[in-house]
Order: sequence, then C-alpha cells, then structure tokens
Amino acid sequence: MPGRSGEIIFDQRRQPLTLLRLLKSGGAGSVFTLKERPREVAKLYHSAKDVPFYERKLRAMLELQPDLPTLREGGRERVQIAWPTGLLRDRGGRFIGFSMPILDVSATTDLEHVLQERQARVEKLPTGLGAKMTLAANLAATLAALHRCQHYVVDLKPLNVRFYRDSLFIAMLDCDGFSIQGKDERFPAGQVTTDYLAAEFQQRGVTPGEEEAQDRFALAVIVFQLLNSGLHPYAGRPQGGDVPNDLPGRIAARLYPYGRRGISRLLPAPVSGHEMFPPALRDLFDRAFSAQPQRRPSAQEWSSLLMGYAQRSGGQLVACSQDASHQHFAGLPCAACARAGLVARSARVARVAQQAKGGKARGRKRKR
Repeated sequence: MPGRSGEIIFDQRRQPLTLLRLLKSGGAGSVFTLKERPREVAKLYHSAKDVPFYERKLRAMLELQPDLPTLREGGRERVQIAWPTGLLRDRGGRFIGFSMPILDVSATTDLEHVLQERQARVEKLPTGLGAKMTLAANLAATLAALHRCQHYVVDLKPLNVRFYRDSLFIAMLDCDGFSIQGKDERFPAGQVTTDYLAAEFQQRGVTPGEEEAQDRFALAVIVFQLLNSGLHPYAGRPQGGDVPNDLPGRIAARLYPYGRRGISRLLPAPVSGHEMFPPALRDLFDRAFSAQPQRRPSAQEWSSLLMGYAQRSGGQLVACSQDASHQHFAGLPCAACARAGLVARSARVARVAQQAKGGKARGRKRKR
C-alpha cells in the first residue's frame, strides 16, 4: 500500500496526486496533504485485507452525503465534517483510500477540554452557559443532519467531537468509522465507549438497526455534561453497598439520580445545577434516561429546544446580577453562583479541619 511522501496516487478520474506531508497515522490508515489540492487531504489504508469492505463503505458515503456544507466566515473556511470527496487508487487501479476536505485541526479543540471549568480557563476556552448551550445545540444539529441520511456516529463522546474555538461550530473527523447506510447494506461502526453506552447495549453491544438509539443516548449524556459543569448524569452519591462504583454499571442499572422523581439508591451530586434547569429541558433529560429507550428525544428535538435557549434574541438565558461572568436560565436561580458558594464552603470546612488537625499535632508535641 502507498504511504510515503512524494508518492503518486490517482483520483477517480485517473488524475495524478502527489502525497506531501504526513499529518497523522492511526490504526486504520495515514493522512497526507496533497500537492495538487491544498484544500484536501488523502487517507490511505494500511492493510489490503479490509480494502473491499472500505471501498463499498466509501461508495455508500459518496452516494449519500449529509447536508453539512463548508461554512465561510470572515474570509475563513470552516469544514463541519471531513466527509469523503472521492476514491483514491494506486498505479494499478486498486482502491487504497479516499480524499476529504482538510480540516484546520489547530483551530479546533475537543469537547472534553471545555467540560471542566478550570481546564477551560487555562486554555482560554468558553466557560459560560451561553457558549456551552451553543455547543450543545450545534452538536445536536450536526447529528440531526447525519441521522436524516441514516448515518450514525455510535462512538459518540466528548473526546471524539471537536469545535472551532472562534465560532463554536462543530467539526467532525474520522467519519469512515461511523455506521453508514448503503443502498443494500449497513456498514456498522466498530467502536463504542462504555461511559456513553446506553443501558440496553452495555452487555451485548450495538447491533445494526439500533444505532440511532445509541446516538440519542450519548448525545443526551454530552448535553447534560455541557450544561452541568462536566458532571456525568450517572455520577452521584451511593446510598448502600449495592450501587455499582463505575459509570457503565450505573448506566446498566438505570441509576439516573437527576430526574424529577429521583431514586433512593443514588443521590445527586451536591454541585449539580439540574434543579435550576427549566422544565422543558428537564423533561428531555428524563425521557433520555428513562427505562424506555423509545422515548429518547431525537437529535432534531434536542436541536430545536437548545437553539431556542442559545439564541440571544430569545432572552431565555440572562446575565447573572451577582457575577457578570455567569449566565442562568431566565426566572431561575444562577447555578454557577450556587456551585461557587458550595465549593467555597467546602474549602472553608476543609481548611478549618486542617487547622484543627495541626493544632492537635502541636499539642501532642508539647506533652512529650
């Protein structure tokens, strides 16, 4: 298989292309810049073993592309999704990979980095509720466009989703790993992450035909984390020794403690701001994490609700009167202030306890 800078490969029309700089190399293939096409890159697969499968899958992707065009803002192009633009072949005409738009990874960051406020501040990323609401709405809209084509991410998690720091647009990579719908064939996704895997899939995995249910669950988890300071919806305070310690175990046991009814085995984390979410938002989370997978809101439903909150003209998010850096839902208390107060009180208690401990230690020394 080709894979060195300076090699010549060919596009679908037998036009020669020159491999330039190696951008990255992963388990499936390597990505190179192209001399003749500065706005595209080539992904070449490592092993010839899976080539027939990938060629069929790439053809299906080319035949049914999601409506996620490259955006132009302030003279800059923002690729929303690195979707294939054409098949690539070697000199003998054998399929070796595909071309796709070049995505400026240096202008993006993964969602994982924005979930924790301290890390976000260090990296000069947005920390306010408005920006995170916009990210959540944009992610839901991106997934809705994929779902309309019956394509699914499946291994959906914050580490796999990138966004442009200047505009908060979503940027999706590694699309050939998604579950893709072809004319007569479903091409399944190969990876899952158990912290974002729905209860019904924790033991048996995701089978063809069930991918959208998994995407709906993972999307709800990410939205909850974005709007609740990184807190996972299955984190909490165990009540009794029979509560699983790990997130996958709690998901499998359907222990979601932030619903309107709550549960006795797992209490909400004290820092959670879920009680300061508006009713419509809480309703969607309750449906997403209920024991009935068919009730999970679609990506489009999430997009419609979240866009309403994200738009400034709607007035559904307002600036906090106590701290100008905070935002909260109109007519409801400021969750950021409540969280900051709780953290400050915990720090004071810990400081007093440490001082008391130090005083006892000095007293013991004097007795000797």
